[in-house]
Amino acid sequence: MKGIEFVAGGAELLPRVRPLWEELNRHQRGLSTHFADRFAGFSFSFREAALLEKARRGAVRIELAVLPGVGDAAYCAGSVQSNGDGEIDSLFVDERFRGRGIGSELVRRALDWMDGEGALARSVVVAEGNERARAFYARFGFLPFSVTLARRDPARRGRRGEGLPPRARRGGGRACAGSGRRHGGAPRSATDRAVIYPCRSAGVCDNVPCVMHRVTYSKEGLIRFISHLDLIRLWHRAFRRAGLPVRMSRGFTPHPSVSFGPPLPLGVAGQREMLDVAFDVGCDLSGARERLQQALPAGVRVVELRPVPEDGPSLCAELDRATYEAELCGAEANGAAEKIAAAQAAASIVVKKHTAKGERYRDIRPLVHRLECGEGPGGTVRLTCTVGVGDKGNLNPHELLEALLGVPAERAREIPVTRTALHTSRDTSQDRPRGPALKRR
Repeated sequence: MKGIEFVAGGAELLPRVRPLWEELNRHQRGLSTHFADRFAGFSFSFREAALLEKARRGAVRIELAVLPGVGDAAYCAGSVQSNGDGEIDSLFVDERFRGRGIGSELVRRALDWMDGEGALARSVVVAEGNERARAFYARFGFLPFSVTLARRDPARRGRRGEGLPPRARRGGGRACAGSGRRHGGAPRSATDRAVIYPCRSAGVCDNVPCVMHRVTYSKEGLIRFISHLDLIRLWHRAFRRAGLPVRMSRGFTPHPSVSFGPPLPLGVAGQREMLDVAFDVGCDLSGARERLQQALPAGVRVVELRPVPEDGPSLCAELDRATYEAELCGAEANGAAEKIAAAQAAASIVVKKHTAKGERYRDIRPLVHRLECGEGPGGTVRLTCTVGVGDKGNLNPHELLEALLGVPAERAREIPVTRTALHTSRDTSQDRPRGPALKRR
């Protein structure tokens, strides 16, 4: 915008926000029908403390609109929490400079920043009586989601926290963007809760029609060292950045309807991992695989994207076995074939685990469905095993290597392992027992 400079930063800009926020508070006090006295008793220190706490738990961005020769004319404070909740916490434009599109530009910049931070939902709280603010935010897709009512007790007027439940008076709750009021730090009036979802066409009810697709992907290279929770966030952001209309779950904090297969152990690569995702019926999925691949980081590759029945079983319920390959070299390769043959003939394989309650012994033999040993590249020994995964029993391949080779746990975790397939016990072509020694006891 010509003649207007936008200055963005973090909590260090809060002192510059204070004069504008105090104007906002006076404006809200004049609009409030029932709680003007509460606005009068509310100070900037409450709002500052709320934003600093959000900065500690997530990310906070403050942007100022500066006019030459005038100074700060408007501000917008936004935040994104670690669970993906994005919020416009506070917005105000000096009355002298309204009508120039400054507020709209600040909101657009705040929403773009939330997208970059990976926000899964965006919301704003508008104080009761501020109908112009509701109409303003509606232009950006914010719609009423719920209404919070606060009790005003005349006999206890003036006491901070009157009329609110004990938990609210103790300090929990969300910040109010329109009034600068925090639901727990200081009471607020009745508010309208509005949420804009990452995919505006996505439904929020369980009975919204959708089409299920299964994504088969690989996870290799350095990215194999990220955790399963980080992988979930990675895929949520990838679907949003690819512009794919993922259906949202039902609830106060909607999340993309994506279900994952059995998680990979940390440090283990995967060649054919799976996830199921629900898209809106009738959406345009042309080039979806290519769009999704462009939104993914190095090391994650989309192998296949295909439709699956909506009423089919979940991945975790359907997949109960996994095949791993480990490349053994050096001392681990010496005598590996004999050790594996001994394990095949054994009736039990007992391992010891150290837990918070002390040492625990576990027989992992029932979870080992297949063991094979062959030649690998460069004179290495390739160990192929099929083991149980899921709720019925899960075996970490590093734990199996520790028991088979008799090496310390730290060394076992350094052996390169790749999960090559996920399948079910009904898939006899993959999981056929090899010889009488592999029968269950």
